[in-house]
Amino acid sequence: MYSFWSIRKWTLKNNSHDIDEIDYWIEKLIWISERIMSDDDNEILNDLIKEKNYKKVLSNNKLTLDFQNHNYVEWYLVVEIDKDSKVATLETSHYIN
Repeated sequence: MYSFWSIRKWTLKNNSHDIDEIDYWIEKLIWISERIMSDDDNEILNDLIKEKNYKKVLSNNKLTLDFQNHNYVEWYLVVEIDKDSKVATLETSHYIN
């Protein structure tokens, strides 16, 4: 048995998107995932997105999507926006146990 934890963080400058533009942030997650995850993981993520199998928590300048899947103990996307500097920070993490 093994455990694996991965956290990746991206910064987008000159962001013009609002925190509640869920489809836009999901597109960014897919873009990230295609570059760092295996084809199998990408397929799982695409299925989760298609089925809307995630919990969404939205507050002032922060969005959290908690993806629900038996293969992963945790899989998140967290987006935070600094409106003054127009910088969006995206953090994706997943944990396999």
